[in-house]
Amino acid sequence: MAKITPDEIKNLFALARLPYDEARAVSALKDMEEILGYVGVLSSADVSGVAEVHGGTDFLNAFRDDERVPAAAEVRNAVVKSFPRNEADLNRVPPILGK
Repeated sequence: MAKITPDEIKNLFALARLPYDEARAVSALKDMEEILGYVGVLSSADVSGVAEVHGGTDFLNAFRDDERVPAAAEVRNAVVKSFPRNEADLNRVPPILGK
């Protein structure tokens, strides 16, 4: 299994929007190496003759059909008013990706 590098840990901190701290990075690197090591152990297990399973159970999803149900006017208006900005019939939310 490939080793994870300190630069990759630094990139993970950036992607997770965590403040970079050298002590936390060393701890995260150690944790990631242990996780990847365990994945390596699992990937070397002999699974020949084991039936492939998707999802872990035979349960089927019991979803209801989508059905449009209009909200009461007072509920809709309260939701619209709760947004910091709205334009016409749209609610504006602040961006969460990028700056």
